[in-house]
Amino acid sequence: MDVFQTTITAAELLYEFINSYAEYSHDAKSLAHRFDWDIRVLRSASTYFEQKTASNIGRLSTADKELLQASVAYFGELMAHISRKRNKIQAKGWLGTQWNRALWIHYKKELKDLEAELFEWTSRFDLRLVAVPPELGAVIQLDDPEANSAPRLAMKRRIKRYLAQPDSEKAKISEELYIPDPGNAVKFTSSIASQRMTATYNSKTSIVEYKPYAPSLLSDQEKLKETTDTVKELAGALSVVDPTLTALLPCSGYFHSADPNNPRFALIYSPPYDIAQSNPPTLKDLLNAKDRKGNRRTAAHPLDQRLNLARRLASAVYFYHSVGWVHKTIRSDNILMLEPTREDPLSLFPYTLGSSYLVNFASARADSGNTDLSLEERENEWFLNVYRHPARQGANISARFTMAHDAYSLGVVLLEIGTWRPLERSETEIKGKTPEEVRKVLLGLVDGTAIQMGSKYKELVKWCLELEDSNLGMSIYAEQVLERLESLVM
Repeated sequence: MDVFQTTITAAELLYEFINSYAEYSHDAKSLAHRFDWDIRVLRSASTYFEQKTASNIGRLSTADKELLQASVAYFGELMAHISRKRNKIQAKGWLGTQWNRALWIHYKKELKDLEAELFEWTSRFDLRLVAVPPELGAVIQLDDPEANSAPRLAMKRRIKRYLAQPDSEKAKISEELYIPDPGNAVKFTSSIASQRMTATYNSKTSIVEYKPYAPSLLSDQEKLKETTDTVKELAGALSVVDPTLTALLPCSGYFHSADPNNPRFALIYSPPYDIAQSNPPTLKDLLNAKDRKGNRRTAAHPLDQRLNLARRLASAVYFYHSVGWVHKTIRSDNILMLEPTREDPLSLFPYTLGSSYLVNFASARADSGNTDLSLEERENEWFLNVYRHPARQGANISARFTMAHDAYSLGVVLLEIGTWRPLERSETEIKGKTPEEVRKVLLGLVDGTAIQMGSKYKELVKWCLELEDSNLGMSIYAEQVLERLESLVM
């Protein structure tokens, strides 16, 4: 169809252009592979709709019209960008140029900048595809081996396959992850005992996070089994996560402590590099950080790092939802800020923000699963409730959790990032208020984000905080949150 064909033609020309100088650049070679995959996806979608139109006397059925609209929602921005970029390259006279090493050296810097921009856009396409409608997934044959050209998509497929396996197969994976003797296998390196500590496991730097549960479950075998199965499934699903692609850490093992005074599970995460901190800080810690004189630290990091932090978190939520799970406890104290081991103090906080990772899956579950209050945080402290959607507070805590509730919680975190100010500093305005009154207070603070982050950032935070208690479509989330953040980061 025309909506795809114009882009396919432009993409093919770009592919030939990129591939023509791939021998001079490893990045260009990788990008050419990604473009080849993107073109195949667009061709498959276009062919599908052409065949459907031809078989229905030149018309699409209502269902196929809806699918076409969904397709354009996922592909539209990429298609527009490719066409614009093709026109720009054509205007420079680069298309059709016979490249050689001399030309490559002459235009190297300009071409590398172009590579980075195009790679960013193909990565965005890759992220969009993880939430593609099932019908469209079948159309473009996402199970094809070539799908490894889209890393996030391949990772989603691995998680989906795990979740779809029969219990017997999941049990085998759980057995491999289970640590029967954590006392000998896990060596803690944190100086302070807490819910989240660093350790060495399998000779690698790891992070151990505890998941406590109600002691009453120890005498309720049925409930304990349900809780155990949830933890096992979560550990298995997280074991295939790639931390270089999304703000989630892979799980390398788990264990169980049946201490009657403090029963709990523990998940072990594997960071992508050795980390500098024995007790890694959270985003909340950075927001509250003080200097040697006890004064609150002034943010000294570049603005683009803060915008990238916001985008990473939004992408993690998007990916997590795409595999059918809800997190339920998105807060700034559940976002780890990891820094690699470095000697240069200017490469550490407060001058840089490090890498962010969403953790604490104590209450996480499949979107289709039942709410389990044995792992649900039932504390009624205002500084926890402030992150929860008004429909999920107080007497409503057992109400069904939706993806919109996670998006609301993300909005509260984005508010803190945008003002670089922890919500504890607004205690007098928030504490003791009703859930809807708290929401009004937060919306009143949103204007403060425009000063540091701009009006577009302010509007997306406002959009998150105004979400009502309803299911949220992935394409809407992508449009209202991801695309706005991506446009700011570019």
